[in-house]
Amino acid sequence: MAEPARSTEVENKRLTSTATEIVTAAVLNIVLLKSLTMRRVSLKRVVRCDSGAVLRVQPWVVFPTLHFFGREHASCSLAAVKRQNYVGAMMKVGVVGIGTIGSRVAARLADAGSLHFVYNRTHSKAEVFATAHGARGTTSAPELAKACDLIITVLSDDDAVRETFGAFAEVEVRGKAFIEMSTITPSISASLSSELKKRGASMLDVPVVGSASMVERGEAVLLVGGDRAEFERLSPLLHKISKEVLYVGQNGSGLRLKLVHNLVLGSYVVALGEAVQFGLEGGLDPALIEKLLVSLSSVRSPNSAIKVPKILNSDYSPQFSLKHMIKDLGIIGTEARLQGSAIPLGAAALQLYALAKKRGFSDEDFSVVAELFRREVPGKRG
Repeated sequence: MAEPARSTEVENKRLTSTATEIVTAAVLNIVLLKSLTMRRVSLKRVVRCDSGAVLRVQPWVVFPTLHFFGREHASCSLAAVKRQNYVGAMMKVGVVGIGTIGSRVAARLADAGSLHFVYNRTHSKAEVFATAHGARGTTSAPELAKACDLIITVLSDDDAVRETFGAFAEVEVRGKAFIEMSTITPSISASLSSELKKRGASMLDVPVVGSASMVERGEAVLLVGGDRAEFERLSPLLHKISKEVLYVGQNGSGLRLKLVHNLVLGSYVVALGEAVQFGLEGGLDPALIEKLLVSLSSVRSPNSAIKVPKILNSDYSPQFSLKHMIKDLGIIGTEARLQGSAIPLGAAALQLYALAKKRGFSDEDFSVVAELFRREVPGKRG
């Protein structure tokens, strides 16, 4: 009986969002109506604007509504309106990639009444998600891009992102916006943004700092790289995904700051695994180790609160997979070589994660690296 309740909840939220759009459009129409009146424009005419929006000015309606028809052009532009985020509420939004993070990003948007289309390489996964969240699944990423004004991609690695954006070459993207949330090489992101700009589209890189559960609660941090004005225009939608949104700089900057975070995170979780095992082999009570590292110690953090219990219970259900940590530390290593940075701790952590991968832990949570201290690391007691 949970499914009908979920569908009703989604529909109620969509109706609420629609009502909000109508009120926003009404206010907008009043402003534009006043402007048209001051310019002695006939109140009975239909004004078609560059964006494809059509304003029906009807003096006998108290609150005129804003309708969207086919793309037609006239001298009145809604550029100023877009800058004030009025159009943001009316965008058709799609998410490409319904994985661990992507599914939660899409769910947040659906709960806010702002999700329309989803696509995943495993079509059945997208269809199940779409049915549960009141969206529509598409059969390809280009199909989704054609149907949407804003396309959000949450993919696994450089190759997946290049392949997907390569497929967008067949789509007319002028006027569309892209939000690329994958953790990839910064230079690749900057290059994609540059190519889209040439075609009349925009792109922000918006990597996510936080676990899947943090994304689900809207507590992750979104790090934004790209044009400042475009960030401000899309900021209301980004805040539907998470409460904390930080503008970093031009394209690629958000990704570089994400790599700083993951360099610390990769080494930190290795240290947690090492310390937990050191304490256990010294005969300490696991509950006391957990209390110290989670609640009392100066080295406690949101990650110790999540990972220490997982390590103690050997619960490695993935929140962020080992293979993705290996991928990110690999990108960090490449960037470090290019800029001449020394990252000895990061390099050592990468070797341990690679060893865990060889043990068959690739799809487990990356905290599974702690298992190496029980099985592999020289000097282990017992």
